[in-house]
Amino acid sequence: MRVFAAAFTVRLAQSVAVLMNQVCIMDTIVHGMAVLLENRSALLELLIIFVFVTLFNFLVVSGSGKAVIIMPILQPLGKILNINQQVLVLTYQYGDGITKSFWPGSSLVQLFMCGVDYGSWLRFCWKIYLSFIVSAFILIMIAHGIGYRPF
Repeated sequence: MRVFAAAFTVRLAQSVAVLMNQVCIMDTIVHGMAVLLENRSALLELLIIFVFVTLFNFLVVSGSGKAVIIMPILQPLGKILNINQQVLVLTYQYGDGITKSFWPGSSLVQLFMCGVDYGSWLRFCWKIYLSFIVSAFILIMIAHGIGYRPF
């Protein structure tokens, strides 16, 4: 049953991506983001992309489903903004992975099984997650600074 739910989520995300391509929404989003981010420093561009992916994680819990929706936007955006594709993928991975158990979509079932309410969880963990997010962005800045690329 779990495999069905995961496969259904990925297929649903792929259908959203196909629909976005068919009606040229993807191009509009890429153009709008490129205009918004053009002539900014690369670190500010990466910060905005990182925050976007982190907040998008609230709406779409599935990592693979989110990749199907976001990667077709990030790939051309990176080329337009002259940001290394590896750094963009790293930005996506950190933005997606760090907040998996922070946002309610992923954590409510786990918290329910442990008998913890979401408010108590937030009060306990927000400082930890803030330090994770800051650390991740520092690593993204380092990756961009050293020109992180595949060998």
